[in-house]
Amino acid sequence: MPRDDAVLVRRSRAGDGGTFGLLFEQYKNLVYRTAFLIVGTAADAEDILQEVFLQVYRALDTYDPARGSFG
Repeated sequence: MPRDDAVLVRRSRAGDGGTFGLLFEQYKNLVYRTAFLIVGTAADAEDILQEVFLQVYRALDTYDPARGSFG
């Protein structure tokens, strides 16, 4: 499976549900660690992780690879 963000987003938009899971796997540790450093508790960091990926999923149609990546 490709790991390029633009390819994964394009496939997710086309209905390939497994590719969003790849995006999650690729970025979950970065998002979690960043959230944990800010909030200081595992439970809050997990909530933030969930909210971030929910927002990413909802915004897939607005992703513009020319402007950057999720990273």
